[in-house]
Amino acid sequence: MEEFKLEGVRELLTKERAEELATSLRSTISSLKKIQLSGKSFGREASVVFESVLKDLPSSLTCLDFSDIISGRPEAEALESLQNLSRPFKDRNQLLEINLSDNALGLKGINACYDLLSNQERLERLYLNNDGLAADAGNKLSEILLFRGPTVLKKLHFVNNLLGDGGAVALSKVLASSPLLEEVRFAGTRFSNAGGEAIAEGLLKGSRKLVHVELCDNSFGGKAPSFMAKIFRNQSNLTYLNVSDANLESKGAILIVKALLASKAPLQHLDLSGNDLNSSTSKHIAKFVSSTPSLKHLNVSTNELKSVGARNIAKAVSANNSSLTDLDFSMNEISSTAEDEINKLLESFDQLKVNFEDNQGDDEDDDEEEEEEEEEEEEEDHVESGKEDDDVDSLTDKLGSKLNINQ
Repeated sequence: MEEFKLEGVRELLTKERAEELATSLRSTISSLKKIQLSGKSFGREASVVFESVLKDLPSSLTCLDFSDIISGRPEAEALESLQNLSRPFKDRNQLLEINLSDNALGLKGINACYDLLSNQERLERLYLNNDGLAADAGNKLSEILLFRGPTVLKKLHFVNNLLGDGGAVALSKVLASSPLLEEVRFAGTRFSNAGGEAIAEGLLKGSRKLVHVELCDNSFGGKAPSFMAKIFRNQSNLTYLNVSDANLESKGAILIVKALLASKAPLQHLDLSGNDLNSSTSKHIAKFVSSTPSLKHLNVSTNELKSVGARNIAKAVSANNSSLTDLDFSMNEISSTAEDEINKLLESFDQLKVNFEDNQGDDEDDDEEEEEEEEEEEEEDHVESGKEDDDVDSLTDKLGSKLNINQ
């Protein structure tokens, strides 16, 4: 057996129940490559029982899933349990994957797991989702992960935490020092534009091997989109990008879409929802759709594309993209007349599902939208690549000095 997984319902483990499960683990331990303890809650006594077994783990073990293992325990007991379960991994640096998600760790939890996290020189995949990690924990993690300089991380998941700007600055150093990163998930981590600029700069200085990127539900306004444009221009392997609810606005989204177009990446999923995009953005999105036959999922919901913007994108799909399977136009103030036109235009695409939910556009506004689109395009003409690069280089120098990251 290569994998051991605690099966059955969620439960608060007693000492007796832990001993029963530990016996099962011990019987298969010699050939294990992965252990998953998630879904069972370890108190003090249960963790001591498992600690004695984990000490005998073989060198073949490379994947450890300790997600959701302290639920329902008082803080002091939970921290002691984490420390007990981490202790067997002190000075064992063979792990490729660690999952500590859903444990409400905070800085205290990171410290309790220090023996597990430290000195993992082969670590490729780290999952720390929904752990209540704030700026102090971000600083500690950065210190642990960069113990020997650059990491060999390929996947870093950090969804639904409390980083703030300070934590974003700290972890941007990890991003900048992880040249092999392929998958990055920093969604819902509660930083402002300053934190967004730091994260974007870290990605800019880091890997050019990105395949999957989620930066949604954060703030990437200000200069961050210029960084992001420079990042994605150099990511030729990117297949998944979610920058929804990222405070990009039209100018920021245009920079990113232009960069994606220039990269010729085989993107399959693009989510730009919730970014206050106006109808002028649609022509850039339409050009990208026309030039990216790999695209299967496009979400532009919860914006202000209106009827003219939806038409622009739909025409591009009709003329050039037969691979698209999901197109989300919901909540864009699209008129019922435009909906009917688009549905007719795309009726031959049997595989395509188009979402028009919660649109209340007025047919009488369609002519006015055309005029507004022309005015918006004139206002955005000054956003040219030369100026973008000058801004990015200037900001890179300033933030690089602040973050102490070498070019």
